[in-house]
Amino acid sequence: MSLTEITQKLLTAKENKGLTFAKLAEVLQCNEVWIASVIYRQASLSPEEAKLLVDILGLDIDDARELTKYPIKGSDAVVPTIS
Repeated sequence: MSLTEITQKLLTAKENKGLTFAKLAEVLQCNEVWIASVIYRQASLSPEEAKLLVDILGLDIDDARELTKYPIKGSDAVVPTIS
């Protein structure tokens, strides 16, 4: 599975700041599994939540806009089928 550009950017910023999913969840007042799903683009944030997350991570407002878009469900563009 390849990571999206925004996911790579978020994970790098999280690591550089020494943050965990649990700490981000505490600040955002949400579940750590949910914030991980946001970062991996399986879920979306409200504009306010997205701004808070990118502020915490020291990223740009353009990154916040990306996090409010419709999430990418699944790990691959190909739908699995039974042969």
